[in-house]
Amino acid sequence: MLCREKLIVALDSPDYDKIISLVETIGDDVFCFKVGMQCFYLFGEKIIREIKKRGHKVFLDLKIHDIPNTASEAVKSLSDLEVDFLTYHLSGGEHMIEQMKKAQENFAPQLRLLGVSYLTSLSMDYIHKIYGDYKIQDLFKLASDYKTDIVCAANDISQQLPHSSYFCPGIRMNQDKSHDQKRVVTPSKALDHGADFIIMGRSITESRSPSQIIKQINKEINK
Repeated sequence: MLCREKLIVALDSPDYDKIISLVETIGDDVFCFKVGMQCFYLFGEKIIREIKKRGHKVFLDLKIHDIPNTASEAVKSLSDLEVDFLTYHLSGGEHMIEQMKKAQENFAPQLRLLGVSYLTSLSMDYIHKIYGDYKIQDLFKLASDYKTDIVCAANDISQQLPHSSYFCPGIRMNQDKSHDQKRVVTPSKALDHGADFIIMGRSITESRSPSQIIKQINKEINK
C-alpha cells in the first residue's frame, strides 16, 4: 500500500481522544502524522509523546519564522521530543536556515527540516502581490543548498532538486470541498507533479470511515 510510504495525515483537532483514536485506527496504514499549531498549542509535548509511544513518526508543523538565534533555540528546545520532521518558513532567509541547520545537526540528528515556500491558502495573484519577483524557484534552491526538504503546493514543482524531497499539502479527493485552500490537487495528480509525500487532513479526519478513505487513496495512486 503506497499510503504507508507517501501519506501524512494532519491531526488538526481540539479533541484529544478523537486524535488518539484516529492514530490507533489508521496508524499502520500511513507514513506519518502531522501535528499542527492548533494541536500542539492545546496538548503540547503530551500529544507527540503519545504518537511516538505507538511507534509512529511525527511531523511537527510549527512553521518557524523568527530571528536566527530564536529559530535555532527552538530546534534545541524540541530535541528531547525526537520529532521526525519540523517546518520553518524559507522566507526567513539564509542566516536563519543556517542556524537552524546547525542546531539540528548538533542536537537533533534524527530531525528533517522542511522549508515552507508559499502557503497553499494563497492564490497566485496574492503571492505575486506580496512577494513580487521573488520566484518560488529561488526558495527551492535555498532549501536544496542547505540540504533541507520542501513543503509546497504540488503544482509548484517544476524540477527535482538534490538534497530535497517535496512534501505537498492542499491534497483533496475529487468529491471534497477545498475549504480555505486555493491551490489543490488530487493525490494522484500530486504524485504526477513530483510530490514525494502528500499531506491530507480533513478529507480523512472528518470522514465517517478514515480507513475507507485511505483505501480509496491507495486505489487512486496505485493505478
